[in-house]
Order: sequence, then C-alpha cells, then structure tokens
Amino acid sequence: MSPFGARRHPRMRLYLPSRCTALLPRDRTVTLEGKTDTVGRGGLRLLLPTLLKSPTPVTVSLAGEGALKARVVWAGPTRRTDLGIVVPHGLRFIEEISAFTFADLLATLRERRRSSGARASRSASGSR
Repeated sequence: MSPFGARRHPRMRLYLPSRCTALLPRDRTVTLEGKTDTVGRGGLRLLLPTLLKSPTPVTVSLAGEGALKARVVWAGPTRRTDLGIVVPHGLRFIEEISAFTFADLLATLRERRRSSGARASRSASGSR
C-alpha cells in the first residue's frame, strides 16, 4: 500500500490557485502565488515558485477563501509543470479542519469552479 493511501486524513487531488504568506526570520514575511496539488483535512501539497524550509509557519488562502494556518513539513525536489518550475511543499495545518468545515470548503470551491467555468463558456461563445 502506498503512503498516499495510508494517511490519517487522505488527500484528494484538487488544483486550485493559492496564496501563501510565510513568516520568515526577523519578523519578515513573503507572499507567494502557487497552486494546490492535493488537499486533505490535515494538510496539503502546495506548488510554489520558491523553496520554503521546514518548519516555516505559513498562512494559505485557497481560491480566495479564508486563510488556513499551517507549517512546512517538507519541500522539493523541483519539478516542471504548466506553472513552470515549481517546488512542491508538504504543509500540515496547525489545527485539523473538521469534517464539516472541510466538506463546506470543498462545496464552496466546487461551486466557484462551476460558476467560473460557466462564465468562461459564455464569454467564449459571445466572442464568436
């Protein structure tokens, strides 16, 4: 059995735009735009353009939804994606997301994805 399937809180593939703000030494912060790769109640895998070292504390916003506090658990190696060259990061949420909150978040994100897809479809058909 793969470690992916043996997680306490399994993750699902979900590609979403994200914004990650990292708290660096000497009270500095950096905000990076990225994309989720997998998401679960206990954490997520985030693709970022820059390496953040473990155990950097971060705040992550998924598709414009509320911020989630997490900590970098692992990072790397770099890989090439449609975003260019990125560094995968494993993040563990500071507090697990409840099953209800996680289901609500997923429903909100799915609805947003459907409505943005419908808008894109309407604008593409209107431009012909």
